Amino acid sequence: LPQHVSMPLHADASTGLCVLQAMHAVGVSPNRQTFHNILELCAAVAKSSIQRADRSPTAPIGPNCGRKNVVASVERASQEVLAVSMAVVNSHMAAESIVPDEETVALQLRVCASCTPPALSAAIALVDPNELQRKGVTPTTKLLNGLLAVYSRAGDVATAFEIFSTRYAKRSTSGKPDVDRNLDDFDGDVGGDLHGNSADIKSVRPLPSRGTYNILISACARAVKNPSSPDSGPTSAALLQLAFDAYKQMVEEGISPDHITLTSLLHVCAKHAPTNALRLVPGKDEADEERRHTERVIALFEASVSDVTQKREKAALARAG
Repeated sequence: LPQHVSMPLHADASTGLCVLQAMHAVGVSPNRQTFHNILELCAAVAKSSIQRADRSPTAPIGPNCGRKNVVASVERASQEVLAVSMAVVNSHMAAESIVPDEETVALQLRVCASCTPPALSAAIALVDPNELQRKGVTPTTKLLNGLLAVYSRAGDVATAFEIFSTRYAKRSTSGKPDVDRNLDDFDGDVGGDLHGNSADIKSVRPLPSRGTYNILISACARAVKNPSSPDSGPTSAALLQLAFDAYKQMVEEGISPDHITLTSLLHVCAKHAPTNALRLVPGKDEADEERRHTERVIALFEASVSDVTQKREKAALARAG
């Protein structure tokens, strides 16, 4: 199972288990990389489950025909993939006396994020401090980023920012750890603490990375409303501001943005401005309000890019001088 290969439409997660059976049949013992490749297969199959369901010969024809059946099929396939990935680690790796490491847990989180809908409960269990300690795995930025990615894909921006404020170490503006710095403003922006015990978790807190902020910004674009109470979530204007606040903090902490950062910011702008945004001033003409909101988005983006450019120029001068 070589890495980074395109997945045939007929493949499924159980293919990995068939490979294990074939290896045992010929007397070849699988190693850690074998199991990691199978977990990558599970993530690829889960991610492509929607396309595979649409292209299936049994898929109904028509724009609205059998949509519920397709959704049910995708969700069922995701559950099967998740079950296979868990069995690979908990049963087959254990049978070979191979202890899960950081990469194993990170791949499991990728499977959780690839499922439809994302497997939130499974992801939470994977990064539980007690579970990680049992496996001998240290909580790292890579693992917390994997958990953030699950919540981002689920559109749960509130929990994503809560995890950021409670489970990552705080940085000072110089880019070094600052345990006394308070990030409660993130919780305030998204409606406060959702899980009261999350701040009491006693574990090593890794520092956020560029990927951490990229995921947070992406979460603002993916944010979804709660069907039972659609007015309870952050407004488009609040999500837009939250994304740029995260971007600003990222720069202040000395982390340079990359093309993914700016692409994610553009995605937030496209998602929440102007036609998808709630009206900021009730009673104003709608076209005029959209124009004002568009101007605000452009100003935020230009100011952010300008700020990064200035900081890079100052850093270059400092290195040269």
